[in-house]
Amino acid sequence: MTNTAPHAPTRVASAVTLMLGAMAILPIMDSAAKHLGMFMPVAMCVWARFFFQSAFVAPVVIRQYGPGILWPKDASFQISRSLCLVCANGAFFLGLRYLPLADMLALFFISPILVTALSPFVLGEKVDAKRWLAVLGGFAGVLVIIRPGFAELNAGTALGLLSGVLYAVFVLLTRRIRGLPVLVTTLYNALPGAIAVTLAAPLFWQWPTPEQWLLLACIGVISVCAHYMLILSFERAPASLLAPFAYSEIISGTIVGYYWFGDMPDSWTFAGAAILIASGVFISWHETRRTESEVLETQ
Repeated sequence: MTNTAPHAPTRVASAVTLMLGAMAILPIMDSAAKHLGMFMPVAMCVWARFFFQSAFVAPVVIRQYGPGILWPKDASFQISRSLCLVCANGAFFLGLRYLPLADMLALFFISPILVTALSPFVLGEKVDAKRWLAVLGGFAGVLVIIRPGFAELNAGTALGLLSGVLYAVFVLLTRRIRGLPVLVTTLYNALPGAIAVTLAAPLFWQWPTPEQWLLLACIGVISVCAHYMLILSFERAPASLLAPFAYSEIISGTIVGYYWFGDMPDSWTFAGAAILIASGVFISWHETRRTESEVLETQ
């Protein structure tokens, strides 16, 4: 008799723990970028994330798959993905100059809603009425956060939304990839962007102090650790099951932002984030139910 529960409870529990761990440390990276952005060009922080991530991951991938893996067959596609991620990161780090970390994260998390909304047009996936209602709920949550006409909009709001849009495009492009090992995909996420930002470095380079070098290296180390934890989590449980736990980054971002910068989002941001999270969790839950039904029908 076929086992209809392919994901053992212990593996799911470890996957959730790894996801929560990654979401707990990513705001530390963002806060380091916010701090450094007060004293140097934001592009320096973007460079650090992609350069150090590539430097740490590339040797592992080369040792496992050989140096030829550094040049993919679909090079233009992988370069486009990576540059999209670079721009999303740049918009997010720049937006941190204007908004608290938790506010930026709340705006950034429009990306899962956009992925669902755009998937019928980009990937040809079917989205039923319930998920369209969840999409509309997510957009309503964003409107509560930005309160157009009632709150003063600034560049941070636009940059937060832009980072979410660009990341949604990156996710949609990534979902078209088939057959690549996850570690190789992680390298392709970073390496083209690292090369591009390094080549552009003379336009913005400001020589860091020893303390700033340490923080820049921390940005890269945290990025590598968080992505490795995410890789392990997605190997142990399906993405649709893990997606709701990604929203814990808003909570950890609020805590880190408060202790590092004294920033605390207002009640409207909390309310909008709650609506956005509820919409995202519903979409993920609905996707999990749909996937389980399809598995049962094929057995």
